[in-house]
Amino acid sequence: RNNFPDSPTSKTGKGSHIVYRYKDGVRNFQKREDLPDIDLRGDGGYILVEPSIHPSGHQYQWVKGKGLDDLPLAELPEIILAKSPEQKTPLRELYQGVPQGSRNDSLTRLAGSWARDGLSFEECLESAYLWNSKNAPPLSGREIECTVRSIYQKHHQENKTTDKQPMVLIPLGDLLKGEEEERVWLVDEIMLLGGFVGIGAKPKVGKSTLMRQLALNIAGGEPFLGKEVISGPVIYLALEDKLSEVKRHFRAMGARGHEKIYIYADAIPANVISQVKDAIENIRPVLLIIDPLFKFTKVKDTSAYAETLGALDSVLRLARKHEVTVSFTHHGTKADREGI
Repeated sequence: RNNFPDSPTSKTGKGSHIVYRYKDGVRNFQKREDLPDIDLRGDGGYILVEPSIHPSGHQYQWVKGKGLDDLPLAELPEIILAKSPEQKTPLRELYQGVPQGSRNDSLTRLAGSWARDGLSFEECLESAYLWNSKNAPPLSGREIECTVRSIYQKHHQENKTTDKQPMVLIPLGDLLKGEEEERVWLVDEIMLLGGFVGIGAKPKVGKSTLMRQLALNIAGGEPFLGKEVISGPVIYLALEDKLSEVKRHFRAMGARGHEKIYIYADAIPANVISQVKDAIENIRPVLLIIDPLFKFTKVKDTSAYAETLGALDSVLRLARKHEVTVSFTHHGTKADREGI
């Protein structure tokens, strides 16, 4: 929920340790007022990781896919380094607007979070203007653009080196000797937990109906298409229908209201990646449905592979990080074959 960047992570008996790049002068703290569930070990502190053994006999382990050999060490999150009360305010509270005297610092933090989430400069600027409309009084347009441009350029300048990381080539023999990664199915043999699944067909053949039935079955723990499922909360983004139509449809399909399905049916917000990220971290769903894909990505031509993949990169990273299956619908052309 704090939007901390991915970094090597070790399991513990009560949670996890996330390891970040060392910063000189950062010392330990426990349950800081603005970070009540987080302890920090810096200068003068230590943690135990693999292959250390706990007194109970349990061996500490790195989270699968998040060991020291899997991820580079990320920079220490800015909120950890915060010293003033303004800097310690959680990002989600800044979205409600801030008073005069806090506007520039707040915009700097927000613009940095949007850039890290992969938003384009235009999307960052659009988000900034929307946020600024809630301030009393608002910043000038010139201040908004200068601040966002400065933070956006700084972020991309600092991260240029990560785009040029050397490829680590693994000999096939070593790969075959390694342990098989356990596959966990959200829907048995159809949808992997943490996977990415597309449903494509011509318009008006039932893609949304299929997705809504999937949402009901996952939320209720009922088999889908005759296959066993993992039950859990669902986030459903209905980006082409009115909320009243979605309500009518779910009711007609037998929904009673106790199902843990969380629905958004409206125009796509400018900072959608950031908001989806917050929703995933708060709700902890097992399934995110995007209906349809092109409305979410704002890519007009989804046959433009590189552009579409770039727009989805943040969502793919979210899915892997939180083990959320992402399922989307896509409108095919008239030339596409019949059926889904």
